[in-house]
Amino acid sequence: MKLTKIKTDNFPGKTTYAGIKDAYNHNCTLVVDPDLKEYRLMGKNPDYRRKRKFLDDRRLNHISVPEYLEVIDITQQTAKFLFNTFPDYRHTQFQIW
Repeated sequence: MKLTKIKTDNFPGKTTYAGIKDAYNHNCTLVVDPDLKEYRLMGKNPDYRRKRKFLDDRRLNHISVPEYLEVIDITQQTAKFLFNTFPDYRHTQFQIW
């Protein structure tokens, strides 16, 4: 598993990496916050466009739909890789499969 540092405007002030997959083999973004010493796995919301279009068609533009959701299901191999790569960092609760 190899982490690739990416630039994105979705998570300002945080370092983001690509190259992680969840338990269902979907691509995830690893978001590392060096100030708080924690990391999270974020994945794109698959229903984002459908929900956004539904709300826009009904002129409900003031309702927000999250574009990214937190990933909690990961494999043992991914968990071990993250724990070894970031040993002093806190993480969110994962369900390890």
